[in-house]
Amino acid sequence: MCLERIYNYCHYCPTICCNVKLVAQKVEMGTLPILRAATEENLAGGEYFGPTKLNEFLRYHKIVKSSNKSYDSLLAKKLWEVSEKLTGFTYHFV
Repeated sequence: MCLERIYNYCHYCPTICCNVKLVAQKVEMGTLPILRAATEENLAGGEYFGPTKLNEFLRYHKIVKSSNKSYDSLLAKKLWEVSEKLTGFTYHFV
């Protein structure tokens, strides 16, 4: 659901609205890391742009370290296999 639509329901449940405002970003802020990654010069590859405040939920984006799970090659292999099974497509690397 669009964040603006959630804000419209704040008068029904202010507590939920307060929590959504705390952890959610507006569309404009949420698209910044994608735009920055696509246009930033001199990236080394494998870098991740994310928000820098409140446990990486809020504020402007800069290069941040990805989660430890993202470096787990066994977990990545399992995810790839499940994705191939669910999509019915197998990619053959050259």
